[in-house]
Amino acid sequence: MIDPALELSVSDQCCLLGVSRSTYYYERGVEESDENLALMEQIDRLYLAHPENGSRMMVKVLKRRGVLVNRNRVQRLMQLMGIRSLCPQPRTTTPNKARPVYPYLLRNMVINRPNQVRAVDITYVPFKKGFWYLVAIMDWHSRKVLTWRLSNTMTAGFCVAALHEALALYSSTEIFDSDQGSQFTSEDFTKVLKETEVAISMDGVTYITADRNPVIGNIGDDTVRPIYDHLRELGHVPRLDLYIYSRGGAIDVPWRLARAFRQVSDEWNILIPFRANSAATLLALGADNILLGPIGELGPIDPSIAISRMVTAPAFPVPTVPGR
Repeated sequence: MIDPALELSVSDQCCLLGVSRSTYYYERGVEESDENLALMEQIDRLYLAHPENGSRMMVKVLKRRGVLVNRNRVQRLMQLMGIRSLCPQPRTTTPNKARPVYPYLLRNMVINRPNQVRAVDITYVPFKKGFWYLVAIMDWHSRKVLTWRLSNTMTAGFCVAALHEALALYSSTEIFDSDQGSQFTSEDFTKVLKETEVAISMDGVTYITADRNPVIGNIGDDTVRPIYDHLRELGHVPRLDLYIYSRGGAIDVPWRLARAFRQVSDEWNILIPFRANSAATLLALGADNILLGPIGELGPIDPSIAISRMVTAPAFPVPTVPGR
């Protein structure tokens, strides 16, 4: 019914017939040009060598090789080829609203002995050909890692296995603290704690920003919407901990994020194991507490930028290093 030879454009013909252009071209089965086929071959070779690279990195690598192409084109071809970056997606913690959420029990609590409180969390370990999820159970007072497990999926099974091992190797604990991830709110996980009469404590969510690189990300405008959506799903929490590892980013983003964290929590803290520079430092200044790792660092930032962007002055918390 649609004839490209007519004077009326294909776009207008599709509009009159109520058919999208993408449907027309899909049904027509338009073949890719020789140039695109050659580009797809290069993308395929690059992907086999570095499957952790997304469309942004593909564009940069191709540019270094003398191939000038925009990101939209690379994205379309990668989708057509059915490939995507193997780096983990932004959420390592996804709440399940159908499951109960337990109160946070550690507020103003003095933790002064082993086996008083244990904590658990999930992170990921990047490899050359992908990544694995790592769950670790730690004694809060001694900072000793009691047990850990690796998995290539985010199911609750490897978390439950680590919990069973911790209870078998060490005496029970009084309180077990976690975030509100679906693995820790699952019936299999909470059932083990209830059977051993351990009090369950749950706090906010750990969020790693940016999908630009599996290790270090920049805080950009594209991080705001997914974090807002995630916080909306999370609802109000007594405490929220943000784990961040970033070299910086857009300077107008940190205060928007800081206000969002403040709105959904009574207290929010920022954890910096290594680096939080520039925009990440601005974000840290909006927190109630900054917890630095032994080699954690803040800055540098331009103070005039920080003041000009500040909507409400943060408390400017004093950074602390555990054990000092």
